[in-house]
Parts: sequence; structure tokens; C-alpha cells
Amino acid sequence: MRAAAIFCLALLWLVQPALADNTSQRVIIDLHAPRAEIRAALLKQTPPGSRIESVMEFIAKRLEPRESGSAITVQPTQDASRPRVAKTMRVFLGQYYQHIGAVFLTAPMVVREQVSAEWLFDRQGRLIDVVVERQAGVY
Repeated sequence: MRAAAIFCLALLWLVQPALADNTSQRVIIDLHAPRAEIRAALLKQTPPGSRIESVMEFIAKRLEPRESGSAITVQPTQDASRPRVAKTMRVFLGQYYQHIGAVFLTAPMVVREQVSAEWLFDRQGRLIDVVVERQAGVY
């Protein structure tokens, strides 16, 4: 009887991580990936129709890397090119450096790529889309 109880506890201990809810796992974004790939990864975690609150919770608790000390803010938009968009939420995902001098056989240059994501919401506070942007600076 005691062996059976130990076996059941050991089996439960081994199987429990597989049965655990995966919603608490951290999401790591590969900054080197193409914009479409990053967008798809973010849309998988925050599908269209998600509420602002659930997107904010995802960003605050599960998205990694994130800029330390940055606050999540929702801004109203006045962009005439996007009439359906009422609010936006922008998050700095991170940055990385590239040395492209060796590629072009010129003097060494350093390119800093900054990657950010912007969630677009309608008037009811539901997610419409996610836009991923890269900004490059040459040094």
C-alpha cells in the first residue's frame, strides 16, 4: 500500500508540469526575427478581440525582454489614416547591435536596431492589430 502511494506521488510529480497551465510562462521575443514573425508571436498571445486589460496583463507579467522600469500606458490616437483605431499601446521590446562593416568591406560601422510593438484598439477597447516597428541608427 505504501509503495503504491509513493508511486502515485512520484507519477503526479513527474506529470504535473505537463498538465500545468502554460499561460504563466514567460514569452521571449527574438529581436532578430523578421517583423512578421514577431507580430505573429504577439498575436498568438494577444489575439484580435482581446480586451485592453488582458493585453496589459500579458505585457506586464509575461512578455520578456522588456525595458526595466517602463510603464504601460494607453494613449488615445488622432491618426486620420487609421479611422477604426481609438487607442494604442506602445511597448519597447529591446535593441541589439550589428557590425556591418565586414559585410560591405568598408570601415567598421555599428547599427543599433530598436524594436517596438504597438497594439491597436477600437472604441470598445478590443484589439484590432499589432504593428511591429524597427528603428535603425548608424554609428
